[in-house]
Amino acid sequence: MAVWDVKLNKYQDSFIFAEERYSAIISAVGTGKTFSFLFKAWNFCQENPGSLGLIIRKEYTDLRDSTIKDFERYFGVKINQSNKEYEFKNGAKIMFRHGDMTDINVLKNINLSFFGVEQAEEYESDDIFDFLRDRLRRQGASRWGMIIANANGHNWCYKRFINGATCRTINAKAGEFEYRKENYLACTANSFANAHNLPDDFIADLKAMEIEAPEHYYQYIMNSFEHTESDDFLFSQQDFEPKIFAKTGTGFRIAALDVARMGKDQSVYKVIEYFGSQQWKEIYSTSWSKQPITYTSGRTLELSNEWAVNMIVIDGDGLGAGAVDTLRESKFNIIEYRGGMGGNSEYFNNRAIDYYRLKNAIIKGYLDLKYEETKESLLTIKYLFQNNKQKRIVGKNEMRSKGYSSPDNGDTIMMAFHGTQFADFNDTGRSSGVITLPDYDPFYED
Repeated sequence: MAVWDVKLNKYQDSFIFAEERYSAIISAVGTGKTFSFLFKAWNFCQENPGSLGLIIRKEYTDLRDSTIKDFERYFGVKINQSNKEYEFKNGAKIMFRHGDMTDINVLKNINLSFFGVEQAEEYESDDIFDFLRDRLRRQGASRWGMIIANANGHNWCYKRFINGATCRTINAKAGEFEYRKENYLACTANSFANAHNLPDDFIADLKAMEIEAPEHYYQYIMNSFEHTESDDFLFSQQDFEPKIFAKTGTGFRIAALDVARMGKDQSVYKVIEYFGSQQWKEIYSTSWSKQPITYTSGRTLELSNEWAVNMIVIDGDGLGAGAVDTLRESKFNIIEYRGGMGGNSEYFNNRAIDYYRLKNAIIKGYLDLKYEETKESLLTIKYLFQNNKQKRIVGKNEMRSKGYSSPDNGDTIMMAFHGTQFADFNDTGRSSGVITLPDYDPFYED
């Protein structure tokens, strides 16, 4: 066994010797995360005879030309090219594989000691990670998983390892933080955290990108989770900073219902209440799935009676149309929301208008969000520009194709806030009319 004399950075040391079952380095270019990743696997196999590990990457060419070559270069060994495996003298083995769920599914009967996902942000969802978790059942030493990744907005890596975790600052200037929650550890660093190991001209070129390619600079060099090269997320975590609200509501409440469309989608029901001074609060949220429209309509009526709501906003573009027809027979004022219609010269349709209206309201303190699932859902909302420069919110089907969950909670709070435009505060039940909004609308103010 070779003797190693390696001086690790703090984030590398924490990752390699993590006691948590799942560990990650999510860091910038030039931070040595691939070495840390492979060294952790190598070190474990050296110390645990008969162990079995799996290292995967999405694309075969990247696995062959980068991951495997790095492994051979770092440790001075050769991997069996016929089966892409390396076996240690003590019987431990590391397998190298590539692909998505279809490719990796052939390993469903394997019993692993550990797994590693390189460049985990290349995967659009956490399906691979959770599939491999189910394979951690080999007898012997401890069983664990790891990932390394570049920051890529609020993707699945961020949600799994960063969101909701307790943050410990190691070196804020170098972007070195440790994020911990039960069974999870994530270590972060920007490129300058490893400047002492990088050529001076390389560092100078990285700094030049702040002016020449700012989005690339903040995402890949400064390791910012708030930037992507397209920078197309509508909401950021900073939007949800706490605001000052009254402690007692007025009792005027608006409910919204987003009806499930596909297998993993949920029907979501939310209630917001008016607290005066143009301020609203999210006060209730629940969801259900795999239920017929009759159940959804009945549950909505039951909840609306329980929470004494004044109106219900229902998505009328899809399956919600059936609930609209049923609930119109109730005592409640029903607003049928048609997000796919409307629009103006700046916004593609009503959905775009109302999402931007929602964002402005949250930032300015007109709406307080109580539930984390609402915030998490809003953080996945993306926008783009049409050829005519209209802003359009990326649709649910498009989001699913990119590995994001359907933003059911986000759509529901958006529709609830849409209902504030029709709030008649003299009404305690069915509204006989719609109030006229003034020309000045503070929610649109820049």
